[in-house]
Amino acid sequence: MQTAHSPVSGARLAAQNIGKLLRAARLRQRASQDEIARLAAISPEMLAQIEQGNTTTPFGAYVSVLYAVGLGSALAFITDEEDAQP
Repeated sequence: MQTAHSPVSGARLAAQNIGKLLRAARLRQRASQDEIARLAAISPEMLAQIEQGNTTTPFGAYVSVLYAVGLGSALAFITDEEDAQP
């Protein structure tokens, strides 16, 4: 059973927030969905799904879009090799 604080509802909310962030970053750049999709090597339809916070879209696509809109540094907290556990 899903509650307001379940991992599923948390993931849904996080995906929606990330999608809004990515859309805002794209619009600040005055870039079209086609342009960012091309840079991220995904389809414009997949980018639209990401901007809507679709949780079934592959995580790698979200990461590619983060880099395509210049927000790849937002992943630094999880990609820092010094903090990685063996």
